[in-house]
Amino acid sequence: QFDKQGFPYVMGTSTGTWPVVNAAYSNTNARQFIAKLRPDLSNFVYSTTFGSPNALAPNISPVAFLVDNCENVYVSGWGGGANNFANPNYPTAGTNGMPITPDAFQSATDGSDFYFFVLKKNASDILYGSYFGQRGGNGGLEHVDGGTSRFDAQGVIYQASCANCKFVPSGLPAQSPYPITAGVFGNTNPATGGGGCNLGMAKIRFDLAGIDVAVQAVGARQLNFCLPATIEFIDTLRQAKQYIWVWGDGSKNDTTTANPNRHTYTTSGSFDVKVIGIDSNTCNIKDSSILRIRVTTDSVAVRFSAVRLPPCNSLTYQFTNITDRLNANPPFTPRSFVWNWGDGTRNDTLTGLPPNPLTHTFPGPGTYNVQLQLIDSNFCNVGDVFTLSLQVASTIRAGFELRNGCFPYTLSVRDTSFGAVTYLWVSSDGQQSNSILPSFVYNLPGTYTIRQYIYNPNSCNLVDSAFRTFEVYAPPQAGFTYTPNPSQDNTPTRFLNAASSDVTQWNWDFGDGNSSNQTNPVHQYITDGTYNVCQVVTNIRGCKDTLCIPVRALVTTYNDLPSAFTPNGDGVNDVFKVRGFGIVNMTLRIYNRQGQLIFESRTPSIGWDGTFKGMEQPMDAYAWTLDLEYFTGEKLRKKGDVTLIR
Repeated sequence: QFDKQGFPYVMGTSTGTWPVVNAAYSNTNARQFIAKLRPDLSNFVYSTTFGSPNALAPNISPVAFLVDNCENVYVSGWGGGANNFANPNYPTAGTNGMPITPDAFQSATDGSDFYFFVLKKNASDILYGSYFGQRGGNGGLEHVDGGTSRFDAQGVIYQASCANCKFVPSGLPAQSPYPITAGVFGNTNPATGGGGCNLGMAKIRFDLAGIDVAVQAVGARQLNFCLPATIEFIDTLRQAKQYIWVWGDGSKNDTTTANPNRHTYTTSGSFDVKVIGIDSNTCNIKDSSILRIRVTTDSVAVRFSAVRLPPCNSLTYQFTNITDRLNANPPFTPRSFVWNWGDGTRNDTLTGLPPNPLTHTFPGPGTYNVQLQLIDSNFCNVGDVFTLSLQVASTIRAGFELRNGCFPYTLSVRDTSFGAVTYLWVSSDGQQSNSILPSFVYNLPGTYTIRQYIYNPNSCNLVDSAFRTFEVYAPPQAGFTYTPNPSQDNTPTRFLNAASSDVTQWNWDFGDGNSSNQTNPVHQYITDGTYNVCQVVTNIRGCKDTLCIPVRALVTTYNDLPSAFTPNGDGVNDVFKVRGFGIVNMTLRIYNRQGQLIFESRTPSIGWDGTFKGMEQPMDAYAWTLDLEYFTGEKLRKKGDVTLIR
């Protein structure tokens, strides 16, 4: 093999002592060698050995080797039982004890496997070492009978091998199957009983050969685009740190880290899009890829018409391709279009070129989405599809469902008609629509009527109609006041409902994360501020109304704890807890005389009831600590004791 500078490399096996020259990496007395020579073959640049140290014979029969763009050297080979069985005059030491790297695909061997090895530039170190093959049983005799491997300069190995040559005999446990990846063809061993070999195939990308790029147009069905064309290009390998995009149309190059990247072409022609990928930390620093595209004006407007053939209950239609070619060239061919009839069948050949018609018989009444697709890559809009929803019915039937609502009401309709091609909706208040579903809006309460007219020129009855009546209800009217107004320090706010009399449900949002469904709720704010209080009311018809009012809350920071409490269940002073205002964070801890923590609370609403782990505590004095923070940002720490009285 030769590197980019023309230096020759050789590799092979030897039963003698191979010299190690200018090589930081080698395996002592190993029987596989790699050497780089001067271009005139006058001397070694380096020479080294790899494999099992002090082996009596070569480990492997080499299959192929490669020098990549970065002057790393790749080797594949196999060794072990199959070679010894085939010709005892050429024994191998097997693959046991060969150098393996931490990232090895397979780090263990049964002595009869494939082996992959990568030597770093100038023999400075090992980059990769791994076994590959079935282990154990009676089938781990992977080998190669001929030259069945290919490497490329990007450090990719394409390797074929004879693999899984025998099933594991009965009673002998298999250790590991031949490695395969998910979703591959041929993922089972067809060999039987005592023989038969399989072809094992592997592609391994090492990503050691420096930067590599490959450009594609994102989502493109072909490389002929319609003018003007905004095209997104992508480097599919994504190895580069920076890109130079050369658009090929004379516009300024784009140097960026963006991948993918977009460009708009405003003139027609053929353009070579070139992307240069750069990574200064790799050995070859940069690589390039070119993609030729064509930007043209040869688009077509795909269209067709459909007519039912008599009689009116026939299932046979005549279709005419009326696609408009926007310029004279190129001409259509019998392979320019494909029909999809929407019933599971298709016609890949247009038997009559536009505008010549063809016929199709549907299997029965129903809705069929018939499609005509342009498949001719001579046109820049190849892949365009025209779809016609065809209602195949001998008799059409009008019908729809709707529901009542509260104004302002946008009509909600469910169409249950059959066979319609066109629609006409008429509301009793004068609104009309030709849409499949109308979007009528009603701003006044009352009773309304909707009429639906459907039409299908290919049906026997041509027209059918239906009508429905519905009601639009008036919503309730929200309303409330609050007291005290103006607000007073640390005083609960009482909200007084003033909504209309038909309200059956109230929902309040106090603006501080709390809510209520009471008619006249009372709420205590714990931090100073102005809150947007909203009342949502609902009447018996389910109609709603909302009113929001800003409410000022005045809170002066304050805290207090009692010196004693009596948890006797009389509802008076039963719980020891913090009383205060403006507290946003707090931790109350209570300890017994032994210093044991027996209670902790992080909210003023939860206090100590005189128990610990469900057991009533004796009458005594208990120490407490309180850490708290007010909404003003002020922080306090207090200590004290409380007497539990029973």
